Amino acid sequence: RPEQVYSILACIWIGAIYIVVYKGFSILSLLDRVIDSNTSYLIIEDDEQTWNEYELHSKKFSVLKEQISLYGNISCSKEWSQLMNCNNVPSDDAIEYIDSNDPMLIIYTSGSTGKPKGIVHSYGGLTVFSGYSTYDFFNLKQNDRILCTADLGWVVGLAHGLYGPLLNGKTSILNSKSVLKDKNLLWNLLEAYDANVLIISPTILRSLNSMDYKEEHRHINTLRLVCTCGELVDESLWRWIRLKTKNPELEIINGWGMTEGGGILMTGKKNMTKGLEMIPIQGVDF
Repeated sequence: RPEQVYSILACIWIGAIYIVVYKGFSILSLLDRVIDSNTSYLIIEDDEQTWNEYELHSKKFSVLKEQISLYGNISCSKEWSQLMNCNNVPSDDAIEYIDSNDPMLIIYTSGSTGKPKGIVHSYGGLTVFSGYSTYDFFNLKQNDRILCTADLGWVVGLAHGLYGPLLNGKTSILNSKSVLKDKNLLWNLLEAYDANVLIISPTILRSLNSMDYKEEHRHINTLRLVCTCGELVDESLWRWIRLKTKNPELEIINGWGMTEGGGILMTGKKNMTKGLEMIPIQGVDF
């Protein structure tokens, strides 16, 4: 949703340290991050399923409410429209000037190897790396439009779906709906917005492939590059992507990154039918 992007950029504007939490997490996961980071304010999506979860964990939520002034659709909240109509809007003079090493955000690891760890990234480090790595990794062209399916709660979504395109003056196509709810949604977005670069996980591609019983191929002539992140793409999936888009010359590359690194650190651009050799991007040394 655009409000999420507005909120992130507003925090950068005023120099506030912020945390983006993956929308699929439970209230308990959210609570852990709020307490661990000593959060002062919570901006939350007004979603029916989300609020049902809060009601199920009312005792836990009462602890949360004691620490946080909530911006959302509950009793102690302010709705987004109220905030937008607020007269107390800071002027350009209110921009917070910060040092390059000042903390910008805290992003938590997935917790797959234990308790999620909060990683602090600085303004200078994350912005420079996001801008440069996005430009180099995707070999950006003048009028490129980038569609990233990764949630902004993950480092790939932030670094290469939001920061990277904006820092390079490119268009970022952000979608709030899961592309798995409608097997045609992803392809419709690519066509409607003339996307040139697609950033997506192999898991989503495999799920779409299994849903695509009729094999309705789409001629998406603007798409020139598909980047898969998280794991490798096998030969059958590699061939299906090219067949689905009717683009036999479509370049498919793989990126490996980590929360601690702030984005993609290694790339593989070899022929995927014969294996994939991963090499660090320029400026990264392993």
